[in-house]
Amino acid sequence: MIRLHYLSISLALWGCSFFDLQAQDAAKSVSTAVERLMSDPSMRYAQLGVHVEEAGSGKVLYSHDGRVGLVPASSQKVVTAATALELLGKDHRFETIFAHAGAPKDGVVDGPLVVIGDGDPTLGSDRFMATQEQAVVTGLTAALDKAGIRQFRGGIEGRIGAVERATIPSGWIWEDIGNYYGAGHAALNWHENRFTLWLRPGRQPGDPVMVDRTDPSMDGIRFHNELVSGAAGSGDNAYLFIRPGSSDMVIRGSVPCCVGQFKISGAVMDPVAFTLRRLQLIGRASGVVRESSEKGINGLTIIHTHRSPGLDSIVREFLRESINLFGEALVHAVSATGTATSTYDDGLARMRRLWQERGIDPEALRMEDGSGLSPRNRVTAESLVKVLQDARKRPWFNVFEQALPVHDGIRMKSGSMTGVRSYAGYIRGTDGTMRVFSVIVNNYSGSGSAMARRLRELIAWMSR
Repeated sequence: MIRLHYLSISLALWGCSFFDLQAQDAAKSVSTAVERLMSDPSMRYAQLGVHVEEAGSGKVLYSHDGRVGLVPASSQKVVTAATALELLGKDHRFETIFAHAGAPKDGVVDGPLVVIGDGDPTLGSDRFMATQEQAVVTGLTAALDKAGIRQFRGGIEGRIGAVERATIPSGWIWEDIGNYYGAGHAALNWHENRFTLWLRPGRQPGDPVMVDRTDPSMDGIRFHNELVSGAAGSGDNAYLFIRPGSSDMVIRGSVPCCVGQFKISGAVMDPVAFTLRRLQLIGRASGVVRESSEKGINGLTIIHTHRSPGLDSIVREFLRESINLFGEALVHAVSATGTATSTYDDGLARMRRLWQERGIDPEALRMEDGSGLSPRNRVTAESLVKVLQDARKRPWFNVFEQALPVHDGIRMKSGSMTGVRSYAGYIRGTDGTMRVFSVIVNNYSGSGSAMARRLRELIAWMSR
């Protein structure tokens, strides 16, 4: 018995030593890979943050400037997704309510069709069967038929008091906010607040590009076209800019020549008006379109309630497709859990407060938005790892983990903007243990695709 006891202790000590050696090897591998990366000419003026921990134990395997605040780009979305799942729950749904005041007479309502929005970012979106335009049309039409309503003579009224009027978070830049990925979030949103601009490029590089049409029609907006045709196959290098002081937009850059048509996507500047105009067509509302800061349904008869997909489905699309609009919707939704009117400032404060309670210094999560689009965001690699570690303890972790994209067989969220590349996620070591990591680089030189390849090579060493 004594010999067996000693044998058990010896085996246990050997096991601990073996895994300690594995961890040391992993740290040495990552350190070598970081040194190699830092010696690359593209990193001459760059900053790099790397942090790797063992999952569960939280043992730090390697850290290089892991506590330096850097611009994370879309890797910041892991913080927003985890916060929303924790504070709202995976089954949370947004609701858009359709109602009216007074009783219809011979199928006609003298007042308006009242639409009450709580910020649903999926209404009219093509990403889900139940949110596509035809599905919304079918649901509302069936409800109107059941209520015996043929027409609203009072037009359509959008009650938007649940969400602040400022649709754009602070820190977003002019180059972004006119384009589809820079669409702001409001109480009422339609088709992810974006439109398609159809173009007719020239037959050779340098030829002018003609604006054909928009889908849907964007009445009242003039496009000042400065586009030229690029080389064949050169891709979409066009940007839409808001023209200050007007509703006009300027189009700059290039699209490839030698194709019959080419399309780009722009952001709607007034999501509420855009949504109401579309709902007016399908809601049988003739007359004026107006907004109201009123809240609630007092004195109204509800006709129909449209519910979004569950938060689990929204988070999946948010992380996999990196939809910035969804991130800002989640910030507003988090704010709505405790205030009459949800705001970016309050939502972000609640997010920081949650993670402070779980041991993350708020200064390590200096977030200006929920999507990571603002170049004013400053987040540490260590704080992203701490959020990912905490997520593993939660009942919604499976939803969160499965929502993360898979790159090179590794579940991780990527981020990119000019001069920024980042990754944050989970990787399994060759010893079978799970590791949690984050890598952020700012102000590198050279191409983004080359830097992304170098970072993925660095991440691969974390499994050694």
